Amino acid sequence: MSHPYEPDAYGRRSPDPAPDPTAGWGRPPAGGWGGPEPATGRGGTPGPYGDEPQYGWQPEYEPSWRQDYPTKPRKTAQQRGRQRLLVAVVSALVAVVVLVLGFVTPGWFVTRVFDASAVQTGVAGILTDDYATDGVADVRCPQNVQVAAGATFTCDATIDGDPVTVPIMVTDDRGGYQVGRPA
Repeated sequence: MSHPYEPDAYGRRSPDPAPDPTAGWGRPPAGGWGGPEPATGRGGTPGPYGDEPQYGWQPEYEPSWRQDYPTKPRKTAQQRGRQRLLVAVVSALVAVVVLVLGFVTPGWFVTRVFDASAVQTGVAGILTDDYATDGVADVRCPQNVQVAAGATFTCDATIDGDPVTVPIMVTDDRGGYQVGRPA
């Protein structure tokens, strides 16, 4: 004889052992459900496969098909419209904040640079007025120097026909600078 649940030589499995009627879901308790006893098999006699249901096959476990979860009501067109409007307003506010912070204050996307011609004019004026040098000519400062406090750069100038280098130090982030003594 084969073991339970293993097929025999012909590929058949032995019948499952008789279940305990007092255990398991979907089975009546030992005393029954309190109603009349159902007929067993056809005509009240046990059938060849044991107790058969009276009205055809009834599975022990039926799929729930999500019957245990409450369904969410669908949103109305007005609710969907309000939600879209809210998303649009929030997106617009975020865009405005990014633009203001990026280009206006503190200006993360803006790189401030000196106007080379204005710096050249300013350096020539300071050399002439403050350092009392005559014959200042041909002052040339580099292009695209960033305005950053503490940065330094040099300008080339000609004083009385001699080439000199003028050191410049940026004093603040607003574009102030200090002109050093020409060397």
